[in-house]
Amino acid sequence: DLLGWGYSQLNDVNTFSAQAKVDALAGFWKVVGNNQPVCIAGASLGGAAAIEYAAANTDIVKGCVFIDAQGFVDGVGPMAMLPKFIAEAGVQVLKSVPLRNSANKMSYFDTEKYATEDALKVGRFHCLRE
Repeated sequence: DLLGWGYSQLNDVNTFSAQAKVDALAGFWKVVGNNQPVCIAGASLGGAAAIEYAAANTDIVKGCVFIDAQGFVDGVGPMAMLPKFIAEAGVQVLKSVPLRNSANKMSYFDTEKYATEDALKVGRFHCLRE
């Protein structure tokens, strides 16, 4: 899970910045990684965090898998500074069926094959946590 999405625990989390997401990956590896090399995967925006973590930890990360990864050339910029209520409103928009359906239709070349009901559900999944 990417910090702030899905089913990550959010107790005592003060920021959801790009660096906080990378730090959460580092903390996860320290707890469950047994000091062993890993292959890291990142889906959607998690791809950006995986890239940052992998680039900073070349001794640990031996491979990467990206699933529809998205990233930013210069970080997330002002989005990291949004007040919490605005960020939460953004999540509400992201989980709307019309928005996800529209995004699927714009994202796939072959919409008949890939912009399916399953793609819509997967796209909304990480936004549905209350």
